[in-house]
Amino acid sequence: MLLLFTRLREDRPLYKRDLLDLSCRPPGSLVQYSYQHKYVDASLLQDAKGRLEKVKALVVFIEEDRPAGEKLQSDAFAADERARDAGLKGSSDALRLAEEARKAWADWARKVQTFHPIREVTIAAVEQEPGTINLKLELERFVDYGIPDSASLSVNFTNAVKQLSSHPSFHRDEAKLVVDAQLSPSLFPLRPAERHEWTHLAEHLVKLRGLEQSVLFVVEPDGHGSSKALGSILPAETRDRPDGDGHEMYRLASGRLYKVKLNVIYGATATRTPPTMQVHGSVADVLGPVVRQRNSGEEAVYLIAARPSLVSSRGWLWVRADSAAAHSSSTLPNSPTRGEAYRSPELVAFLETKPGWSHLSGVVALFVIGTVIASLSSEDVQRLGADNSAGFLALVSKLVGAVMLGYGAVLGFKRMPPDR
Repeated sequence: MLLLFTRLREDRPLYKRDLLDLSCRPPGSLVQYSYQHKYVDASLLQDAKGRLEKVKALVVFIEEDRPAGEKLQSDAFAADERARDAGLKGSSDALRLAEEARKAWADWARKVQTFHPIREVTIAAVEQEPGTINLKLELERFVDYGIPDSASLSVNFTNAVKQLSSHPSFHRDEAKLVVDAQLSPSLFPLRPAERHEWTHLAEHLVKLRGLEQSVLFVVEPDGHGSSKALGSILPAETRDRPDGDGHEMYRLASGRLYKVKLNVIYGATATRTPPTMQVHGSVADVLGPVVRQRNSGEEAVYLIAARPSLVSSRGWLWVRADSAAAHSSSTLPNSPTRGEAYRSPELVAFLETKPGWSHLSGVVALFVIGTVIASLSSEDVQRLGADNSAGFLALVSKLVGAVMLGYGAVLGFKRMPPDR
């Protein structure tokens, strides 16, 4: 199986969000990963589109115990400097020193890195750029961390990866993050992307170094039928085809309420604040969340109220946990520089409201009735049998008709202000 490795990097904090997105989005979602050519096995770069497109792959997170490996890393950098100086000077020891540097980095990698398989994907599309390959990944099954011997899953998988001839050594010239490996499927049991499987995976992830501050969440199934698969953000009947970038698209009925329920799991040092749901544009208002405790994490329920409208309205929906300062008990070194601002997955969807025909009917009725009443004259009132007060009643009818016309105009044409 093709292995796609990913790690946390101080200079690439969005790598963290990419990992969390991949771990929490429903099956069928698209996530894009990019790799420089130097991190890809050379054999895979030859006809990359033909070799990689529509191929199954396993995404693997590289956990690094940096405090424990500081001396090893320092020794490896020193070996690098000696090899570089010898090479510049043309020393006869250049080859020997280069080999020592390579072994120093390999030793660092063996003792510091642990590999955690996360999720199966299908490479939906391959795009080549100068020096870079972009992989559009369609998300599928989870690695099952709920099995009885889950404690040894990462250990056994790590040992198997380190036996490969090409694995993610940290050495900048030899690291390979995209490799084709023959690994036994028993090392990474795969299960459907359902809520219980996700819970086991999420509880495993938030214990790993660099992810203790994370807030993970998924949309609960809608409860109809017996499906336990992770749900889309809004009910399936509102879904439209995703756009070219994989963003979910939904069509809402004007004036209708929609309920969204999230299962939320917090890392040990995460701020326990439920995700924020916001709609940008004159499409809908968000109410909530209402939060309750559950066996694994919390449940957060939100209501999305589509605004009444006579015309189609469009906007964006975001769901994410806002950035917060690290907890004082965090043991992460230099935690603010390790993607702290990207501590949760981010769900993004495009919304469009359909015109509300009941609302339109009400507006039309107001205009018709208001016009009829406002057009009544004194003679019309007299013919209706009100001779004594015909003039007064005609004036009142015009005022009532004007009010109805004005109210109809407000309902039909007033532009709702956009959300903050």
